[in-house]
Amino acid sequence: MNGVGHRPASATAAPGNPDDVLDAVFDFAENLIMQQRAFAKHMLRATSPGQQGLGDLAGNHRRPALVDRVQHAGRARCHA
Repeated sequence: MNGVGHRPASATAAPGNPDDVLDAVFDFAENLIMQQRAFAKHMLRATSPGQQGLGDLAGNHRRPALVDRVQHAGRARCHA
């Protein structure tokens, strides 16, 4: 049971320069948001009619059907 609840020395040591830590945290957050955006765009493409590939979307600025359905549902709730 030596390993249970034991933290390595590096986890308890001081993290270093506060500026470096702050930059690392914001770099991580920036990367996370970028990945979420890519995932959301991929999901929108997957739900659009015809499930177009990336090359097909370059010149297509049409809104995906899912966006139209969500906006329509929102308007219906507002008028209810």
